[in-house]
Amino acid sequence: VSDDVPPTGVDPERFRAGMAAKARGVANLDAATADDPPELFVVFSSLASLQGDFGGAGYGTANRFADAYVLRRGAALSLAWPLWSIGGLDGRLGEDQWAAYRSLGLVPFDGATGWSALAQALVSGEPWLIPALGDQARIARALGVAPAAGQRGLRGGALDVLRERLSAVLKVPAGRIGE
Repeated sequence: VSDDVPPTGVDPERFRAGMAAKARGVANLDAATADDPPELFVVFSSLASLQGDFGGAGYGTANRFADAYVLRRGAALSLAWPLWSIGGLDGRLGEDQWAAYRSLGLVPFDGATGWSALAQALVSGEPWLIPALGDQARIARALGVAPAAGQRGLRGGALDVLRERLSAVLKVPAGRIGE
């Protein structure tokens, strides 16, 4: 649930509504599959979990919850999707919002790119990924990570950042938050 009200204008009920669908959905799906776990539990998150969104804080917080839930759950994958050029939120964004998004080095996904990113993610073995298209160095700076050398790249660096943030929130050593 996206909300166009800035975080400073969101009342508690509106915040709960912004969080409810994703947070409850992830927890309910996990509970529903507890007795017969799927081979892979996939959650579709958003870059809003790292950068906030263009509206209320509930959506970004719900996506951060989804990412954290997956990391604690294990045998799961969370994809922090960027904006797409088709469907979803993109039709609601103004030119200033698109300019802000592109200033981070990000390019929106089209359908073919999304399917390709999903296919790669499913065989990656990583629990949390940021499929990002665009200027990787600028994206890394925007997310607060250094582009890493070798195969870890932006994904590995972003995973390290998420572990550090989750460690601080959950009061669990970052080394105990596995892949």
